[in-house]
Amino acid sequence: MKNNNKKYLAMIVIGTLSMVGALVAYRFHQPAIGGGGMGFGVVMVITAIQRMANPDAAREQAMELEDERGKSIRDRAYYISSLITMVLLTACTLVFAQMGNLTVAVCFAGIMLVQIFSMLLAQAILRKKM
Repeated sequence: MKNNNKKYLAMIVIGTLSMVGALVAYRFHQPAIGGGGMGFGVVMVITAIQRMANPDAAREQAMELEDERGKSIRDRAYYISSLITMVLLTACTLVFAQMGNLTVAVCFAGIMLVQIFSMLLAQAILRKKM
């Protein structure tokens, strides 16, 4: 637990230094990266502090994450959201292709292919493990 807190504190420090350094150097795309790291670190430290303050609630939350019914509900929800995302990406690809903006349409098609290949790869890995 302490090791994780040190990692999160390091993320906060590195994120803050990245943000300040990027703003000083007038590189305005890097503060977002540093801010994301810093924000993630802050949220994780706050979560760790809450777990230490209330260990019973932390234990109950850990049990809920390991619950088989909860896992199957999450898996089904991920599957449904993946299908919805695929349908929306297909619709966006068709809309942008009809508008003549082929660059965006090709990007959306690439995203769909990455999603399909990652799903197939994940299925193959999980089948070998189970």
